[in-house]
Amino acid sequence: MADNPAGPEGGCGFDPSRPNPARIYDYLLGGKDNFAADREAAARLMEALPDAARVANSMLHFMPAGEADAAVAAFRERMAPGSYLVISAGHGNDRSMPVHAKVQTAYGDRTVLTSRTAAEFAAYFGDFELVRPGIVPVTEWPVDAADKPPLGPVPPAPARAGMLAGIGLKRH
Repeated sequence: MADNPAGPEGGCGFDPSRPNPARIYDYLLGGKDNFAADREAAARLMEALPDAARVANSMLHFMPAGEADAAVAAFRERMAPGSYLVISAGHGNDRSMPVHAKVQTAYGDRTVLTSRTAAEFAAYFGDFELVRPGIVPVTEWPVDAADKPPLGPVPPAPARAGMLAGIGLKRH
């Protein structure tokens, strides 16, 4: 390949020796579609940001439940003590389930769409210490009065949101 003027990717733009953000993300979520360069970049990222919050927002409900559980567990395991895990995901309850079919229709039949009970969502945090505000509907997330946008009346949060959010701290 050294004689190929198009480079190691052969002209198609694909080079497994160069890290790619999507494949790094795939690796951090426990996926299989990544290469050594992606895994090395992810390890450097995790070392460079040991105290940073780790975020898995608004995407776990697009994964089968078992895969989402495994991805979050792998992510928690790789986090440094003192790090925060911030998660939001679809919440399945009596009020949100009627909307589930509409959301599924919007994304199409080929898209996985799962929702979790509050207890299943809480399990994402494992032995992490939940911190304020705890696990709440995303529409009840605390906002300082100065940060509130000038909005009109908002319907009750659990019926409106259909999603839960939480923050966990890794102590050790």
